[in-house]
Amino acid sequence: MQRMKAVRLASVVAATALVASACSSGSSDGGGTDGGGGSVEIIGAIGGANAEALNAEIAALSESTGIDVTYTTIPDFDTVIQSRVRGNNAPDIAVFPQPGVLLDLKDDMVALDDVIDLPAATADLIPGLAEIAQSDGKTYGLPWSINVKSNVWYPVSEFADAGYQIPTSQAELEALTAQIKADGTPPWCFGFESQAATGWYVTDWIEEYVLRIGGPEVYDQWVSHEVLFDSPVVKQAAETFEKLILTPGNAVLDRQGMAATPWGDALQPLVADPPGCFMARQGNFVIGFWPPEVQAAPADYVSSFLLPPVEGGFDGQPVLGGGDLAGAFNDNEATKTVLQALFSPDFGQVWAGEVNNEFVSPYSTFDNSKYISETVANVASAVAGADAFRFDGSDLMPGQVGSGSFWTEMTAWVTEQETLDQALKNIDASWPAS
Repeated sequence: MQRMKAVRLASVVAATALVASACSSGSSDGGGTDGGGGSVEIIGAIGGANAEALNAEIAALSESTGIDVTYTTIPDFDTVIQSRVRGNNAPDIAVFPQPGVLLDLKDDMVALDDVIDLPAATADLIPGLAEIAQSDGKTYGLPWSINVKSNVWYPVSEFADAGYQIPTSQAELEALTAQIKADGTPPWCFGFESQAATGWYVTDWIEEYVLRIGGPEVYDQWVSHEVLFDSPVVKQAAETFEKLILTPGNAVLDRQGMAATPWGDALQPLVADPPGCFMARQGNFVIGFWPPEVQAAPADYVSSFLLPPVEGGFDGQPVLGGGDLAGAFNDNEATKTVLQALFSPDFGQVWAGEVNNEFVSPYSTFDNSKYISETVANVASAVAGADAFRFDGSDLMPGQVGSGSFWTEMTAWVTEQETLDQALKNIDASWPAS
């Protein structure tokens, strides 16, 4: 289960009726190679206010291409897209919140290599994004929006008034944590209760440090279980998180309180007056969980820096995140024209101006002046300069691990029901045989 799903499910409006037309009905008249005429149906999980903003972007796309493009929110997207494909009723384009679900359907999809100018579409993508949905040398999906999870948020004016400096390494981050603690305020806000999804916020931290300590290649091997959970790099990642966040006094809540407090509630002290903590690592979507006055003018309250590299680990700045990947189920001219427009640094300029906490372009050359919020523009600038982007690891692992044992075993470890060694061994044992 992708983290953004939890965000969307909280804001999705009443379930949208399924579009009944067959996949060919979306663009059976094909349209011309110039994009004039035809229609294209897009479905995805994006809902609520974010879908309203997306539909403003889609309307602009329709006008520019002369194609009748529609976007429909599907709350139970994973189930519906698989059902529609099995029923020979696939949409023209689907937007997947998880690359694993997309690749499960690749045999029913068209490879983007064959329908768009793939080198042009990927030339300006942030490093690591072009490969997310590849299989057997073919690309079946590309991101049209991303979320950035490696942000460390801080209360901007109070942080400056205290004389704190943005860290550029793990050692500096640990020193800053110690400094804030000595000054009398818990450095970190962190809680991770999330009903049936409790544990995902802990696994995000583990993923961050596997990526920083092992580097992108080791991270990829870990996600595919070529590197075991019960391995030195994963153990070091967990211990680094433990030292930073779970050390008594380093966070507002103790270990039991972390597991019992909803993650959004646990982040509220960061924007209190005075702040109840000075740092919190979370995706750019967190802005939507803070009070209305913060959402309306986030730059007046918060800013962020990227979780820094670890000494002796990956030589560069990696970023962990998620995103929505678009893929196609036919190769008619209207679909091809729309895909080419979607996979462009120009896509999202209307969307970015409508919603200030959800959309970040996957393109390093996107015009950051289009973001409605300076805060998200800063996030986008930071990730555009990153050396590697990797997708949320638990979203790439088999479901019984990524949204199963990884969550539950990390929860058991944080709450001291199990040792770290036992929890990691249990996750390895849960990995499916095939």
